[in-house]
Amino acid sequence: MLSFESLAKKIVAVSKIKIRVYLFGSQARKGGGESRSQDIDIVFELEEPFFEEYKERCQLAGLHYVCGVYDPLSMYWEYHSPKTLRNEAALETIGLAPEEIEGIFIEWRPNLIDELDIICLPRGWKEGEKYRDLDKEFSRRDPKFMENLAREAVLLS
Repeated sequence: MLSFESLAKKIVAVSKIKIRVYLFGSQARKGGGESRSQDIDIVFELEEPFFEEYKERCQLAGLHYVCGVYDPLSMYWEYHSPKTLRNEAALETIGLAPEEIEGIFIEWRPNLIDELDIICLPRGWKEGEKYRDLDKEFSRRDPKFMENLAREAVLLS
């Protein structure tokens, strides 16, 4: 069985662009072992132009790039998962199709793509000006989001 570190290294190896992979959420708080929890929260850290591309992909799909949707009352969300569309935007941005991730990691978990919850953030998101800008943006939705994310995120690869 692969560890989260091995998973991250495989993602970095097949990515078409340079990325860093962080684990956060309950898996990071538990130590990032080989848990069978249903949710694996991942941050892809991207260079600014790729981050902007990811944001645009999310916006075109009607999503905020980290949390929520722009029109929560739309019936569209009864048929489509925001998490799935955000994952697809993240994977497309790094040059992969969801099927490629499924194929690469089938030996680890058969339905890995259903367990991943991927967001992308720009390089430097954990500190300085980028951190302050993101914190200001997210503080309206969740005042502690960036603080908690920066504190608990574990660099995997």
